[in-house]
Amino acid sequence: MKRVTVSPGFWLMAAAVWLMEPDLLAPTFFAAAVHEAGHVAALWAVGGRVEGFALGALGARLRMSGGLSYARELPVALAGPACSVLLALGAAGAGWFLTAGISLALGLFNLLPVLPLDGGRAVACLGGMFLSPVGAERLERIAAAVGLGLVLGLGGLCLIRGYGPGLLAMGLWLGKNALVAEKNP
Repeated sequence: MKRVTVSPGFWLMAAAVWLMEPDLLAPTFFAAAVHEAGHVAALWAVGGRVEGFALGALGARLRMSGGLSYARELPVALAGPACSVLLALGAAGAGWFLTAGISLALGLFNLLPVLPLDGGRAVACLGGMFLSPVGAERLERIAAAVGLGLVLGLGGLCLIRGYGPGLLAMGLWLGKNALVAEKNP
């Protein structure tokens, strides 16, 4: 098994960022690296081990060895967004406002309760800890529908107001990935 796999979607997203604004590429990769480092640190803290990374259009996905309990996986899921917010605060304090904005957006976006995002994993862990399997699945579907509805609604509003199709496209991409994740748990 490869330690790092890179999908064509990752290169497409990197190229899109570079074509839109080349100056965004380095702070975006830095913010993403800090985010993923948060996941890795939390995984090590709960006794887990990283087997590899999969880089895709929506970011990186850790491949972990063995299974973690929901209680141990929850802090791993939330550590990435927490590190993103901490980086945003530190970068803003240092005057690196572009990095701060990118990191804050990355952290908040990843908290959306839609799989495969961190918020979706957190909802799955909470449901698994406190609900029956049927209740947990129902919670995941409701949370995902609300999250996707917000992103698609805001994306449509942004498009209508002349801010471009970016958020709407991301919502559609996220919805497609959520459907794939549901078919292939």
